[in-house]
Amino acid sequence: MFGKKHPAYKEKKRSAIPPHPGPDSDGVTRAMPKELWDGPHGDFLREIGVGPDDPSNVMPTQQSVQAKADKLIEDQNKFLARVNEPLSEKVVPWAMIPWSIWQQSHAHFLLVGLDFYPVHPFNTLLLPETERGELLYGLPKHLGGIPGGLEEAANRIIGEVRDAFEKSHREVTLQLQNGNLDALDKVKEFKSRAFGDVCAVAHELGKTTYGAEAYERHKQLWGKTLGWPNL
Repeated sequence: MFGKKHPAYKEKKRSAIPPHPGPDSDGVTRAMPKELWDGPHGDFLREIGVGPDDPSNVMPTQQSVQAKADKLIEDQNKFLARVNEPLSEKVVPWAMIPWSIWQQSHAHFLLVGLDFYPVHPFNTLLLPETERGELLYGLPKHLGGIPGGLEEAANRIIGEVRDAFEKSHREVTLQLQNGNLDALDKVKEFKSRAFGDVCAVAHELGKTTYGAEAYERHKQLWGKTLGWPNL
């Protein structure tokens, strides 16, 4: 997936990112359909500075998603180089929500709906490559793969978050179509809530896989470096 090989990802990756469904009649896929502006509320939407082709309303293309993924992997590699420079035993990233999830049915929701990628800092544990590093940092050694049951658990829980997100999106779209323009304020709110829920899923999977004690030890050592909030 994403075209570039990530050093910590051991599983076989496929290259395709699912295409974005549901373009408008002009071929552009939008978060809020263009027909909202073609209807009776279009003038008001424009008066308050909201347009159908605003960057925040136009959904990313497969090419733009791929480009961002490549850039994030490049950024993570540079970040790891800085982190590892003073360390005698190197650490490598482990994705708490497995990379394979981005090859399955929730890929579009994560990438396009939430702008959440497998290399996101909120999805990353930094773990030692060697037994010596394990002893030195008090952290478990990188597994090098996905333990049994983790992928299934991630799919199930993210599916629940996705269902709630899509239900909210349908409700907001219906409210806008019915003239309730106050619903515009809800779009960022439920997206932010879904993003936070997916972050919580990632961290819960990290605890489940390596244990709560190891997770807390990692948070103490690397959480601030990764930019995790509330530390």
